[in-house]
Amino acid sequence: MNSPLAGQGLPRLETQKVFISPYLDRLLQVDEENYRWEAVLYFYLTWEDPYAFDTAKETGAAMLFNASTTPCNLQCSTIVSNLFCCDEIFLPGLFFKNIYALPQDRGELNNIFFSTTNGSVMWESRVHGVFYQPMDFSHFPFDSFDLLAEIRFYDIALTYDTTGIWGARHPGVELVPSSGGRKLFTYGRGDDSNRWAVVDFQVVRYKTDLETWFDQFSDMRSAPDDPLPMAPGPGNPNRGIFRGVQDQRIGILITIERFWKPSLVNTVLPVVLVFMLGMFLFFTDESHLDTRLEGVIALFLALTAVQFVVSGTIPTSSYLVPTQQLILSTYIFLFLVAMVSITEFQIIMRHRKKQEAKRRKDAYKRYCKLRDAGRLKGGQNPPLSAADSLIVKDQLQVIRIGNTAAPQQSADPEDVTFKSSKEVSIVLPKEQAEAMLGKSPFAGVPADECTSPTATVAAANAAAASAAAAAAAEEQPVGCSGRLGFIPFRFWERRQEPSSQLRTMRSLRRLTSALDQITADEAYGAYVGHLLDNVAATVLGLGYALVAIVIFVTQSGYINVFPDAQQDAY
Repeated sequence: MNSPLAGQGLPRLETQKVFISPYLDRLLQVDEENYRWEAVLYFYLTWEDPYAFDTAKETGAAMLFNASTTPCNLQCSTIVSNLFCCDEIFLPGLFFKNIYALPQDRGELNNIFFSTTNGSVMWESRVHGVFYQPMDFSHFPFDSFDLLAEIRFYDIALTYDTTGIWGARHPGVELVPSSGGRKLFTYGRGDDSNRWAVVDFQVVRYKTDLETWFDQFSDMRSAPDDPLPMAPGPGNPNRGIFRGVQDQRIGILITIERFWKPSLVNTVLPVVLVFMLGMFLFFTDESHLDTRLEGVIALFLALTAVQFVVSGTIPTSSYLVPTQQLILSTYIFLFLVAMVSITEFQIIMRHRKKQEAKRRKDAYKRYCKLRDAGRLKGGQNPPLSAADSLIVKDQLQVIRIGNTAAPQQSADPEDVTFKSSKEVSIVLPKEQAEAMLGKSPFAGVPADECTSPTATVAAANAAAASAAAAAAAEEQPVGCSGRLGFIPFRFWERRQEPSSQLRTMRSLRRLTSALDQITADEAYGAYVGHLLDNVAATVLGLGYALVAIVIFVTQSGYINVFPDAQQDAY
């Protein structure tokens, strides 16, 4: 692959400056995956050479009249042939340092023009090439950086003594930037390239001492016996061939800027929508943990799908681009929403969990009572309620069996004795007796009924004081045959349907608000959970918005990919 700007011949003594004017015709594409870009450029090189026109004319005439013996290897124009021959004139040699490929089916254009008024030459050349370079996408999708086409000028006068040809040593040729532009022959409306717009174009010139360059970037030193070492070591007496040689380079910097609106819609907007849906989860009840976790899991899956789609448009690099940072922030946001929801649920359900723990502990005690009483032998599996009688036996001291008439104080001031006409006495602890008398709707009823274990505290709590009076007026106690036990609760059998007053009282009790039925501990837990939910929603929402703003504000705009080239420019 030869350089499209390959030179030839020795410069005349009058040729001491070559002016270069590059123009961008079209930026074809930017390969973000392979860090390459393709473009069509036009180069115009001018220099002084008062002998060039005569030389080209004489060589062309010899070619026309003696084509068989004097062929022309370099036509002065690729458009019009057999006019002038430029085999014998000087052409500056330029090489594209970072060129990757020249397409085989590219269009070629080479025209060499002569000015007879001031003895100057202009070389026009069209270059279609693919260039490689480092790229920085750390501001994606609001990124902008430079594309560099680096041209190295090979000055033959520095290594070749022209004294024997021109009568004096050539002082050297200097490559000078002259003009340039970002759009030349391309007409019409539309974008410059897919995803990118060309916003600036500049040409910089810089010189590099090749000996210093090799010494700086050589990871290994030259062998001690290398006659022309690139990076001579301390023990090498030879010096490199590039000692004191100033390498002239031209950098064509094409500043491009990404079309951020499509990237914003395709990559940033879906992630922001996932965040907004996550904020809507705070509108659900704090006690509905299943609903919130289902929402968080669904958003996690949606964000994962978005990430797979976005990964196809985000350039692969060694760092996280702003869009990836936003996706990571959204993952963290959803995780925190789940953690906050679980914490709030634990606070709200703390009292209920304590009650459940207490019931489990009580169930275990009942199991132990049944086991110790031998009720589980032989594969028996009685219900835990069968342990109630065993527990009461441990608490009551049965003196006599009969009907209880009225409570009296026992010998122990802390106990209450129930006596009856049949001389039955049951001694209970004072607190339990007071609880029974206070909760039982049948206190004060004549004692001519049997005791039964089927009358429970839950049944006693079913009526208020007024309901107890109505029940006493309409319900009569009946005796029961057989010995039902010693548990001091009365058994009642209803003889008729409850009255409308009783049904109304029961309906009112069912309609009692839930707030009147919860305990102070439950109310406090609900309040703390709701307060924490509001604070978490505010902090997470504002924090996410602040993080997103900081990500895109601090990581947007132009990135100077080639600071050294611009620093060495002159």
